[in-house]
Amino acid sequence: MSPAERIRNPLLKSKIMSADAAAELIPPGANVGMSGFTGSGYPKQLPAALVKRVKRAQAAGEEFRIGLWTGASIAPELDGVLAEVHGVQIRLPYQSDPTVRKQINSREMQYTEHDVQILVTEQGLADLRGLSPKQRARLIIEKCAHPDYRPALTEYYERALRESPGNTRRT
Repeated sequence: MSPAERIRNPLLKSKIMSADAAAELIPPGANVGMSGFTGSGYPKQLPAALVKRVKRAQAAGEEFRIGLWTGASIAPELDGVLAEVHGVQIRLPYQSDPTVRKQINSREMQYTEHDVQILVTEQGLADLRGLSPKQRARLIIEKCAHPDYRPALTEYYERALRESPGNTRRT
């Protein structure tokens, strides 16, 4: 039975499209959620279609990178192929691909295993939902750091933005 035959709801059935058509709906900078478990359950055709889209954008001199979110480890045919063409800006919450790991360690790709939404200290509260890593760092310093340490932390943060390659320069 084909996937189209398994879907009975006409509205949902009308949404079936090719992987290439689906890849065209994903804009640069989008956070894309995919999942599965190792080689099972993750989308098999969409990553290859996204790779083609990334390559076309790069050939036109444009940057095309996505945030890639998965619920478990997945196969290299998903995050690995996208990393090989530098198509992933941020990867979370889990990774196991050697190409992804290399780009994380060289700061070509942002990565976090945890996503704190709201941080509360005796100094204050920082609502971090929807913020970039740079915005999060700035807000934590402003709202949650002890006042005695804020100038030093601010100076360190600003110096990192000026001098460090990789993650700190990205929004």
